[in-house]
Amino acid sequence: MIVVAIIGILVAIALPQYQNYQVRSKVTEALVLSTNVKRALESYYADHGEWPLLAKEAGLPVLPEDLNSTYIRSVEVVDGQCGIFNMRFRPDAGLGVLENVYLWLKPTVPTDGGPITWYCGVRKFEKRKGALPSECKNPRDMVCP
Repeated sequence: MIVVAIIGILVAIALPQYQNYQVRSKVTEALVLSTNVKRALESYYADHGEWPLLAKEAGLPVLPEDLNSTYIRSVEVVDGQCGIFNMRFRPDAGLGVLENVYLWLKPTVPTDGGPITWYCGVRKFEKRKGALPSECKNPRDMVCP
């Protein structure tokens, strides 16, 4: 009986952690899609010295739904003045707390000519941080530099 109780406790602790691990792996896979969007936006910025106002200007699909993947429903350039874009997760119960949620990515252009870095975050960060990979454990910040 004690063995059964111990196994029950272990399952109660391990199961939520495993579910968060599964969601984080799906988010990481979705971030691979963001690489193409980042590259297109960075290329436009390098050529023009400013971010594109529309996805089409950067060579991305016009409709947000035209750029999607297994776990991403749509990708949309949100703020052309800052280079911010969002990725909306699909309404899939396997995504847990990230189901139908927007993941925001914002670039930071260094003044010393170094590479552009991307800031990744979500709304209601405290509620969702366990399901995010380490590179996206940031509260959502939409303020332009």
